[in-house]
Amino acid sequence: VFEIFPALCAGSKLFFREKEVLADPKQLKTFINENEITNFTVPPAILTLLQPEDFPTLKTVFSAGEACPVESAKRWSETTNFFNGYGPTETTVCASYYKVDEVTTPKIPIGAAVSNFELYVLNQEGDLLPPGEIGELCVGGIGLARGYLGRPDLTAKVFVPNPFTKTPGERLYRTG
Repeated sequence: VFEIFPALCAGSKLFFREKEVLADPKQLKTFINENEITNFTVPPAILTLLQPEDFPTLKTVFSAGEACPVESAKRWSETTNFFNGYGPTETTVCASYYKVDEVTTPKIPIGAAVSNFELYVLNQEGDLLPPGEIGELCVGGIGLARGYLGRPDLTAKVFVPNPFTKTPGERLYRTG
């Protein structure tokens, strides 16, 4: 969803490939270069197998699906608009993103919430923590799933009332 609808709304051409092509750096390089692809969303595990200089048409790379290694972010941010995305399936895929201009931290941040989402870092009592403190990331907003099909126990455990809004029925997803 995150990749499909923005591309279509912008009038862009959208390419889908089989997993075998995406998992083979040589086939992927050929496919991207032959089709002059400019924007690419890719998991970090694949990104680490690729070299930025092999993709002259790429202008924007969005890495998501797992933690992005610092070295990958450094290499790709030198030649492209490089973004690190975060979002579990329970938040309909992408809840935040961070544009990597230069790497100055030991880990790549997940960034700020996308439109219609809120991110909160809470302590064990459910209170907001100040920036830089370690706690549980909770996500709120219109894109949250309603819960887990056939799992009301798990749904009640991780989809909790949102105490930071005045809108009745709003919930937070506790990412753990």
